[in-house]
Amino acid sequence: MFVHADVSRKAEVEALVAAASERFGRLDYLVNNAGIVTMTPFLDLPEEEWDRVVDIDLKGQFLCAQAFSREVIRQQHGGAIVNIGTVESEVVSASGEHCQVHYSAAKGGVKMLTKGIAFELAPYNIRVNGINPGTIETSFAGDIAGSPQVVEHLMKRALIKRLGQPADIARVAWFLLSDDAAYMTGTMVNVDGGWLTQ
Repeated sequence: MFVHADVSRKAEVEALVAAASERFGRLDYLVNNAGIVTMTPFLDLPEEEWDRVVDIDLKGQFLCAQAFSREVIRQQHGGAIVNIGTVESEVVSASGEHCQVHYSAAKGGVKMLTKGIAFELAPYNIRVNGINPGTIETSFAGDIAGSPQVVEHLMKRALIKRLGQPADIARVAWFLLSDDAAYMTGTMVNVDGGWLTQ
């Protein structure tokens, strides 16, 4: 089922959760995967652009997790949440003269949001974990292959000498949602080809 919603708007998120609950009868899992990034340097970054990135990448995860958790608690059966962060919440990444400070700040917030709500939701049998992807070959990352400078920068950092694929993230997300991860909560898993080991 597809529901069009802006995750930065509480009413739309609540309508999304209500529609899913009505359609499927119960909710078990949430993956907070909505996100945007812009490439504006810090000194040129307008407040409105900062707000939009933080609203979607951090506030959106808060709103979705809150609405989902309230419904799971009402249904009294437990559940699991996976929040998508980034390696850029841990290190500055820049293949050129600037990084994306607003994106990194928002995703840094995702790390502590994950830990905090894991603590508060544990009594309700809701586990909360996150994934820090490295560079994944999707349209979100742009035309990486078309920029030798970017590829060289990425390969210098990665221990596994390839770009990540969407399936690399999906497999870890499914593991974290599943009973195989029943003793894990409050953890950010790095799926980055070894990026953060250096």
